[in-house]
Amino acid sequence: MGRITSRFRRNYWLAVSRSRGRAMKLKTTVGRLCRTLVRWQERRVERESAVLWRSLNHLPSVPWIPGVEVVTMDRHHREQDLTDIYNEACAGTPGFHRAGPVQLEAFKASPYHDPKGVFLARIEGTAVGYCFARLTPGGLGKITGLAVLSGYRRRGIGRALVLSALHYLREKGATRVRLLVDPEDPAQALYESLGFSEWKPVEESQLLAALVPAGR
Repeated sequence: MGRITSRFRRNYWLAVSRSRGRAMKLKTTVGRLCRTLVRWQERRVERESAVLWRSLNHLPSVPWIPGVEVVTMDRHHREQDLTDIYNEACAGTPGFHRAGPVQLEAFKASPYHDPKGVFLARIEGTAVGYCFARLTPGGLGKITGLAVLSGYRRRGIGRALVLSALHYLREKGATRVRLLVDPEDPAQALYESLGFSEWKPVEESQLLAALVPAGR
């Protein structure tokens, strides 16, 4: 009887170990797929968007809006609000695809994701807008998402969210920030009012002309 019990225990723990191993492999595979999806989406957006940037010197303070609080995701804890806001606020925009749990996991799987860089605007505890910020390894700050529910726009909420994100990036060590925006997105006017301007890459010929003195 003791021999049977010992064998049962050994087989049980062997099965548990194998099950955990399969679960870890599945989690790793899902993580890779999510990161691939994020990179694919980022490349698509870059092809279709204008690039804006600004220095993080001389930032305006975050405006106080009565009845509105801006919190980070590590204090909010309801992740589904992100997809709910996106689906309502961005419906009908170019390239819109309804977001769900898969897209949320892909967002969190980004190697630069930081819950403290996810800002939400709340009114009486209800999330009405968000702004995403992240710092790349090269020290460049990025604003990767901004949305406010249609019924709460033109109240300064978007401005408060973006400025909160910019202050976060500066505190993390970034000296400049860039973002991508659809040329027809009304948010471009908000970004420009906050000091963003269009990024104009330097042509190779211009760079050589600047480095090589005239006449040589």
